[in-house]
Amino acid sequence: MATYQQGVLTTGIGSTVLGLVQSITKTTNVTLVQAKDENGATADAVQLDPTREVKIDFVFDTGQTIPDLSATRETPVTFTYDPEGVSGAGEVHLVTNIEDVEENEGYRKVTLTCTRYLENSIPAA
Repeated sequence: MATYQQGVLTTGIGSTVLGLVQSITKTTNVTLVQAKDENGATADAVQLDPTREVKIDFVFDTGQTIPDLSATRETPVTFTYDPEGVSGAGEVHLVTNIEDVEENEGYRKVTLTCTRYLENSIPAA
């Protein structure tokens, strides 16, 4: 018999939590490289550079600090997350986008978008 998960499994988040997790969206992407024949039809295709993108939506805890992406950094801003949900065994992801939404009705919400390059495990742990 099938079993279904209700709610958000938050045990895979290993670094500072910015508040109450509302949703986690995981997307795996590849770059598709195509070779065309003389008619312009695809004759061959290769999938390269697989990545995992994770978007985590929080109701913001005002006791926390939102990471700063505004300056060039030698050490990138990262977030630890385990897609399997095993607490403490997370993988480091690069923070690529932060969305901070304030509204008159409702709570302040922060969304982190993070990327990990899977083939070469970048960023390193």
